[in-house]
Amino acid sequence: MSGPFESWAAGLERYLAGSAYAPTSIGSRMRLFAHLSGWCSTEHLSAAQLVSAVIDRFLIARKKTHVDLSSTGQLAPLLTFLRSVGAIPSATACVAAPVGPVDAVLDRWAAFLLGDRALFPTTVVYYRALAAPFVVSRLRGSVLEWDTVDAKVVAEFVSSTIPQLSVGTAKLTITALRSLLRYLFLSSAHVPCSGVVLGFSRHPVDVGSHRAMVSENCLGISREDTTHDGS
Repeated sequence: MSGPFESWAAGLERYLAGSAYAPTSIGSRMRLFAHLSGWCSTEHLSAAQLVSAVIDRFLIARKKTHVDLSSTGQLAPLLTFLRSVGAIPSATACVAAPVGPVDAVLDRWAAFLLGDRALFPTTVVYYRALAAPFVVSRLRGSVLEWDTVDAKVVAEFVSSTIPQLSVGTAKLTITALRSLLRYLFLSSAHVPCSGVVLGFSRHPVDVGSHRAMVSENCLGISREDTTHDGS
């Protein structure tokens, strides 16, 4: 195991054994713990930064490659242990962390949704987690590259992401992307919002059972939407 939680692995194993978990269950949860620690390392996150929104991001990433132990409830025993030893913040804590270009964009978008669109905080947190992978995909070194975002770029991202998600999460991902792209256009981030959708149908997306979700104008943005957001 590698990553920020490596030093707590032995303690977690003892905790699970003391909580009457079967050996096979302990083994599977230790593998989940290793995945969480490795993912945090890849994302350059410390233990102190594992707040609720980050946990949501991890679960979204895990569901792309795992069908087991990928829900909040199944992760709960690990989080309970980490909180009990002070390794991660409490469930309601807000932790100040260094803000990079990805977080800066997502934070501004979240503030826009909370203030201008009056969405519920829980909805905003979920949207943020769903849209974060797309923003990360635009990272070039330490700079976010938006000038080349077009229908093909969005189609390729959707086709590589949606098939691994449940139908409900897939629909919400589309909604979150629509809102993000609209915000970026309105905030002069050089994203040709209407052009993304107007050209989208020229780039078919093979997403299996989710095909209907990403047909023409799936992001729901028209030329009129670039001046009015109905989120």
